[in-house]
Amino acid sequence: MLTQNTDLFLLNLEFTVLLDITRLPNNSHQLGNTTLALLLLLFHNFVLSYLIVNLKGFVTNKLLFCFKYYFY
Repeated sequence: MLTQNTDLFLLNLEFTVLLDITRLPNNSHQLGNTTLALLLLLFHNFVLSYLIVNLKGFVTNKLLFCFKYYFY
């Protein structure tokens, strides 16, 4: 559930940035800054997704190990 909400939020944010790019005036400096912001946002989305998946797996494995150790 957390990953779905996070993915929807980031997708909405990326879509907003894309809309802002289409509304920019013909100014290469502004366009460069917005493109950089979009690339950073996409990189952040990738890193966040990677961390959520790996941390969820790490926590699940530790809980299963503790459960097996204490109850078997």
